Amino acid sequence: VRNRFLRIERGRQLTEQGKSKNRCGQCGQLKRGHVCQAPRALVSTSLQAQEARHEAARLKYGDAFASPALVIGCIEPTAAAAPPMLRTQDSMEILARACETQP
Repeated sequence: VRNRFLRIERGRQLTEQGKSKNRCGQCGQLKRGHVCQAPRALVSTSLQAQEARHEAARLKYGDAFASPALVIGCIEPTAAAAPPMLRTQDSMEILARACETQP
């Protein structure tokens, strides 16, 4: 079916013919051809609110979510891992070098 309107109309026809069996998890209507009228959950937490909740969880649970090696103490973190090297060549330079090395 070409567009949303036609999909909904086709679904309504199939529902009326009794060929639809799946139900919407939100409102319970037959799924095919319906537009759910159930209110959607509104999630509008700011980044600061999320950070505050994460910090509270860290304080509450401690380092329980850290890697097992760090929790046990087998490996001492000596320095922060360096970021991966960025490629300084573009794909054409890489291709040119590959062609030069071939006999």
